[in-house]
Formats: sequence, C-alpha cells, structure tokens
Amino acid sequence: MADWNNVTATNLISVEGGLSSTVTEITLSPPVASNIPATTWTIWPNGETVLAYTTYLPGGVPQAITSTFDREETITAGLASNDVTTTLLSEQTSTATRQTTGSGSGSTSSPSASSTQTPGIDPVNSSSDGFSTGTLAGAVVGSIVGSALLTLLLALLFFRRRPKELARNADDDVTYAGIVTDKSITGFSLAAIVPQPADDETVRRRVLTLIDHAGLHVDNYYTTASPALSQDAIAKLNQFDSGFLPTAAGTVLGERKSQRQVITHLLVYKLLQAIRPGGELLPPLLASQPQIENSSVSTDNALFTWRMLSAHLYREAKYSRDPTQMAALTKAARDLALGFTKAFTPYALPNFSEADRVTHFKDLAAATTELGIWLFAQPCTFDFVWNKSQTEITVIPRVLKTYDEQGNRLSTPQVLVEGDRAPILMTAFRHEMS
Repeated sequence: MADWNNVTATNLISVEGGLSSTVTEITLSPPVASNIPATTWTIWPNGETVLAYTTYLPGGVPQAITSTFDREETITAGLASNDVTTTLLSEQTSTATRQTTGSGSGSTSSPSASSTQTPGIDPVNSSSDGFSTGTLAGAVVGSIVGSALLTLLLALLFFRRRPKELARNADDDVTYAGIVTDKSITGFSLAAIVPQPADDETVRRRVLTLIDHAGLHVDNYYTTASPALSQDAIAKLNQFDSGFLPTAAGTVLGERKSQRQVITHLLVYKLLQAIRPGGELLPPLLASQPQIENSSVSTDNALFTWRMLSAHLYREAKYSRDPTQMAALTKAARDLALGFTKAFTPYALPNFSEADRVTHFKDLAAATTELGIWLFAQPCTFDFVWNKSQTEITVIPRVLKTYDEQGNRLSTPQVLVEGDRAPILMTAFRHEMS
C-alpha cells in the first residue's frame, strides 16, 4: 500500500484541573489513488502514556480507536506561568480495532502490530493501516511549529501587558516633596496638627498671671527713691524705654510718686515684647515668624499655616530639648536679667543683693518664655495694645484676640483684658516738654 501523506498537525490547548497541556490533532490524507477517506487522530498526554481516542471520517460516523503509546522525548517551552509540553511519540505496541468505509463496500479489519522501540522516531509497519516514518515525522514537525507559534503569541501578550503594570506600580510609589504620601494618604491635612484652641478665660488668666508676677518682682526688689543719676545711668534706663511714656524713661522716673507704675510698665512691656516675633525670649524657630503689615487674606492664611507647622515641628522634633537651643534661651534670659537689674539699681531695695534680683528675674524670664511658646502654638492670634498719653501710663496693656482658630482675621478684635492705666504727675518733667 502506498504511504499516507499530506500530514496536517494542529496544536490545541486542553485545560483540566487548573493544568494546561498540549493536545495535538493530526490529519493524514491517504494516497490519491486510494479510495480511503482522510482520517483525523486526536491525541494528548496522560501520565506516561498517550491515548488516541476517536477518529473522524469525513462524511462518515466517528469510529472507535484505542491505541497505547509510550513517551519517548519531551520538548518544553515556557509559556507564562505554565509549561506546555509537546511529546514526540514512537509506537511501541499498538492494538487497534477500526471500522472503515471504502470503495463503496463496508469492511471490517482488525490489524495488530508489535515493534521494538529504537532511539528517535520508530518506523510504522507498512503492512498494516499505520503511519509511515515520513508521516509521523511530519506530524511531529507540525506539532512543534504550532506550539512555537502559540508560545510566541502568548509571550507577546504577556510582555505587552507587563510594562503597563510596571508603570502603574511605579506611580503608586511616588513621593512628592513636602507632602507625605502612601497608598492610604493622598495629601497633608493641616487640621491634623492644629491643637484645640484654649478658651478665652484660660488665655486671659495666663497672661494676667505673668503680669502679676512682674508686679511682684517690682514690689519685692524696688522702691521709690530720688537718686542723683549720672548721664550713664540715665542712658541705661532709656535702653528700656517703651515709647509709650510721656517722655524718656530716665526723665519720667524723676517723678517719685509714679516710680512704681513706671518701673512696672517698663518691665511688663519688655517681657511681652520679648515673646513677640523676633523676641529674644522665644526659641529661634518661633521667633523667625515674618511680620507683614496690611496683609491680604491669602498672606494671612499662609502665615497661619507657617505658625502651626512651626509649632508642630518644635514639639515633635524635640527641638525644645536640644542643648544648643536651651543654652541660647538660658543666655537670653540671663542677659536680660543682668541688663534690667543693673539699669534699675538706683531704685533697688538695699536688703537684697544684685544676685538675688538677677536670680528672680531669670525665673520670671523663663515663665515668660513658657507663655510665649504656648501663645504661639494657639490657633488664635493675640495682640498687646499700649496707649501713649501725656497724663497717664499703661501699666497693663489691653489683650485682644485678632484672629480666630481657623486663621481668619476678626472684623472686630475681641477684648480679653481691658488693661490698667495710672495717672502721672507732670511737675517733674513739664519743663522738658515745653
């Protein structure tokens, strides 16, 4: 019988139980001179054997075929995460029963064949209805080519999708300067660090407590006197001038009956000014707050944000416990205490030494720093208002709330402390004003 030829091999994918394997469908065309219909075999791996199940005869009824093949050689190609295996077969034993229809007469044949396996592809017994060596080789080549094409197609799809996934993952990990982001945080919220504002009474009480301590310092360490002041002594007193007295501090102190009020005024003014932006009793980070006159709403919002961030960083970064910063504040308090004590020595009580006055003043300065840091961290903004008059002096300033807890300017400032004024006699310095 002439060899069968025109082998066509088609690779299919069979997915069973979550595993993928190659199913090869082989179509063999008989010799042209024969009257035998083309036959299609469908084969796939099953453990260590390969089973052929059914043959389809064009125009006929599917005929049952049972064959057993041993695995001889395996070629493996990587496809995504699964292995696709194309099996090269050699027929070792074959027992087949096939019913065919040919030449217009139905006949039944039961061929059987047995051969010994040799390396490579074994030749098929040509005396039976089997395959020739060329036929089987063609089927194997077709199977390999089909597997390669399928592998290439799936690989292209895989690598085309991979760059998109990498780009998407890269976007998820981007961190922008100034904003801490991750997969659960989309931006920075200022509300998360703004503290709960203190009530007005608490602010009022804390400010007045410091002013009371300043008044006690004057009462305990200074008295009324009529000293003969040198020009150098007057110059030292004028260094503490507030600008809200009727005339220079050294001159106003010449009025004996007003000396206590004047010294208290000068001390309270100096302490409160020292905790305003740029003041020496504030930590450098907080003291660097910009001062902008007649600012716009956007500028007010920016300053509010800056102040809340600075206060937060001061607390969280342990800035307040930094030895360098603590040393700077200690030096500022000592310098202020020494300067004030020496300047007002002509009015000091003799039963206390200069060291005693300096020590108490440093404690007062430390309390002032504490108040300044606390007020700075408040969402609301407060201001101290001093009035200048020719007939009276402001001993305690007015304390106003000028911005609310959201950093918005109040159309009408809220008065927390009315302040205190004391009359002053003009006899001692009337001639200097004329």
